[in-house]
Amino acid sequence: MRKGKIRINEREFPFLWEENYTVEKLLMRPTLSFTLQELNGCLKYIMLQPPLPYQPQIADDIRSGDLVLYGNSWLVLFYNPLVAPMNVTRLGRLEDTAGLEEMVGPGSVSLELIAPQEEQA
Repeated sequence: MRKGKIRINEREFPFLWEENYTVEKLLMRPTLSFTLQELNGCLKYIMLQPPLPYQPQIADDIRSGDLVLYGNSWLVLFYNPLVAPMNVTRLGRLEDTAGLEEMVGPGSVSLELIAPQEEQA
C-alpha cells in the first residue's frame, strides 16, 4: 500500500492506497473532487462516469474508512463497518477513523482524492 491523503469536508486524513490498476486509472482522471450521497447510515457513494476497470473480490471485512469501487461505477466510502460480504475492488483505507461517523453526518459530503507522491530518493 502507498501512503497518501484524502480530504473529506475540508479535513485531510492520512490514507493508504491499494496498488492496483483501478487505483491507477482513478487517479489519472481530470477531476478528483466529488460530492458523495448518503446511504443506509453506513456509507457515502457516487456514480462515476465513465466507468473504471475493476477487479472485484469478495470482501468479508469492510471497515469504517474503506474506499472501494462497487461494480465498475460506484465509488463508495464506508464510515461504519459492513457485516455482509460484498464483491468490491478495494481502493484504499483511512489510517485513522476516529470521529469519522460524526464528521460526515447524515447528508452528503465532499471528497477529494489526493494522489500519492512518489518518494524522493
